[in-house]
Amino acid sequence: MRDLAIHGDDLIVATHGRSFWILDDITPLRQLNPEVAKQGVHLFAPQEAIRFRWNRNPDTPLPPEFPAGKNPPDGAIIDYYLTSASNNPVTLEILDEQQHLVRYYASTDKPEPMEKIAAQHPIPMYWVRPTQSLSAEPGMHRFVWDMHYAPPESLEHEFPISAIYHDTPKYPLGAWALPGKYAVKLTVDGKSYTQPIVVKMDPRITTSLADLRKQFEMQSGSVDGINQSFEALAQVRSVRAQLKARAAKTGKGTLADAIAALEKQAAELEGATQSNFFGLLASGKQPEIFSTLNQHFGGILAVADSADAVPTTQAGAVYQELRKALERLSAYWTKIRREDIAALNGELKKVGLVPINPDKSVPPWSSIDADGNDGP
Repeated sequence: MRDLAIHGDDLIVATHGRSFWILDDITPLRQLNPEVAKQGVHLFAPQEAIRFRWNRNPDTPLPPEFPAGKNPPDGAIIDYYLTSASNNPVTLEILDEQQHLVRYYASTDKPEPMEKIAAQHPIPMYWVRPTQSLSAEPGMHRFVWDMHYAPPESLEHEFPISAIYHDTPKYPLGAWALPGKYAVKLTVDGKSYTQPIVVKMDPRITTSLADLRKQFEMQSGSVDGINQSFEALAQVRSVRAQLKARAAKTGKGTLADAIAALEKQAAELEGATQSNFFGLLASGKQPEIFSTLNQHFGGILAVADSADAVPTTQAGAVYQELRKALERLSAYWTKIRREDIAALNGELKKVGLVPINPDKSVPPWSSIDADGNDGP
């Protein structure tokens, strides 16, 4: 090497070959001392995290053979040290100033298999950002929180065309964490270690915190709408499968008619997918179906996340309509579960058939066997 320089928390190394390297975030090196090595577990105090948006270039990424450097992680860097392997799962929690949970990770989290991603997304797999694993093994570990809340249970996922080689996250993401003070809580073998962390806004952004809060409210509300509609859809799908299984064990008659009528109601609630979100908005129509509500909340989440600015009046109006539609549909589904299914269960018991379980959920991508149970 020819020269060294420190810029903020980064170490810059220049070589005689007219190139340079940057070691991102040397805060752990600054905190190292003999006491750290003696501790069984040490959570280093994180550097300040800057909330900024990554690549918005509409083009596909550079091909793998093209030489290019790697940018620093677009998130909050968290470093910890384990002297020995943990006997129990290691967990990492991000908490806000009110000690509310923002994000939760565990060493037992299972990464999504690349084979599954490849089957569902017709893109080169070198686009995809591999799932991070929270390590419970001995040694020095670095983990990056992307400064988002947990992603929603969406029916549709995608990788944007503005991809980065081996660093493209799957959308939709959760709501952005607001600038402010947070805490990082690491738990190893039942003992917790906590460090404060500050999230700052991209200094190039002049949007007020009040407007960012309005954006956060729409983002988090949209995530909640996606999750509610997803869970309801999973229940509807389970009920339909159970109804079909009971129908196969009954002949013609009043009970068979009641099962068929209830199955028809559930089928209408499940509905078909509708991908033309913006075309639907232009028409002024909002079909009250769980599957379309899930997708449309995903659409308004993307709108709210398109810029660090207060949502437009039009976006706010659509969001409120979606919330009202979800409230109406959820109330209707609750009535079916509490009254119609309860009444049918009384009749099923009379003939010795297993009652319908309205609380059981079957994710939309799961298979279901002939008895209405989850498939393998």
